[in-house]
Amino acid sequence: MVLSFAACSSEIEGIDNNMTDASVNSNSETSLSVRMVSNGINTKADNDVNEFAIDSYMIAVFDSKSGERIGFTKEASSFTDETVTIDNISTKEGKADVVVIANLDQHNNDWTLFDNLYTYNEFVDQTVGCVPGLVKVGISKGVTLSGSASTVTVELKQLTARVVVNLSAKAEGAGSNTVVTMVATRYDAKIARDSKIIPEINAHVDGAARYDGGVSSFWYCTTKTEAANIDVNVVITIDKGDGSTPKEVKKTISVPFLSNGQPVTVLENGVSYNIEVEAKISVKYEVELSYQLHAINTITQDEITFN
Repeated sequence: MVLSFAACSSEIEGIDNNMTDASVNSNSETSLSVRMVSNGINTKADNDVNEFAIDSYMIAVFDSKSGERIGFTKEASSFTDETVTIDNISTKEGKADVVVIANLDQHNNDWTLFDNLYTYNEFVDQTVGCVPGLVKVGISKGVTLSGSASTVTVELKQLTARVVVNLSAKAEGAGSNTVVTMVATRYDAKIARDSKIIPEINAHVDGAARYDGGVSSFWYCTTKTEAANIDVNVVITIDKGDGSTPKEVKKTISVPFLSNGQPVTVLENGVSYNIEVEAKISVKYEVELSYQLHAINTITQDEITFN
C-alpha cells in the first residue's frame, strides 16, 4: 500500500535562512515531496515485529554545493506501509541532498538533536540510539529540485543487524524411544546499541537475557560492530522413554560467527545472521552420557536492507 501525507506547518521549520552561503538563499523557493520506500525481504524474528513500521520521521534537505540546510520537517506519526509519501516540504531550487531518519526515540535527546544542525556534514556525523527501535536511514544525493514542486524517492535502510540462534539436539546410539532436547536459559553477547547516521564499526557492550523456562530459539539486535562469540547456557534433557527419570546436562557453550567455515569479523547493518546449533548426544550403557556440541558452520544472511 502507498500512503501520502502533507506536512503541516506546525511540523516544519521550513526554509532555513541562517545560512552562510548567500547564493543558496537567493535560489527560488519550491516544494518537495519525499517518497520513503521500505519494501524488501521481510525476515521478521518475531510475529510482533513489523520491520516496515515507521513511528516517526525526520527529513532534512541540504544544498549539494554548500552543504547548507535548505529545508526541514519532522513528525511523530505511525505508518505500517512499505511506501509513505510526505508532501509540501518547503525548500529551494537547485541540486540537493535529502536525508531521512525514521524511528528516532521521541523520549530522549535524539528527537531534538538535529533541530539546530544546519550543515550536511554535522547532520550525518551524529550518533543516535538504534536498539531496540529499528532506526532506519535513507540518503538521496544530487537530486534536482525545480519548478513549483519536485518528488524524490529515498530508500530506507536499517541501522541494525539481527542475530537469531536456533538450538536443536538429537541422540546417537540410543533406543528408538529416546527423546533429546536442548534449550537456552541465558545468553551473553556483545551488542552495540548506537550508530552514526553514516554507519561505522561501533564499540560494543555486554548484553544478556535470561529465560527461566528455557527456549529453543532467541534473537537480539545490534548495530554494526565486531563479531564476538555468544556464550549460551543450555540445558540438555535426555528421556529414554522407558519410564526412567529423564537426565539433564547443563553446559555453557561458546557460539562463533562462521560463514562457510570462515570467521565473520563484522556484523553488518541490514543483515539477519541465522545461527543453527545442534547437539549430538551419545548415550553409553545405562547411565553414562557423553555429548558433542557442533558449532554453526553456516549463516543464512537474509537481506533486510530495504530496496
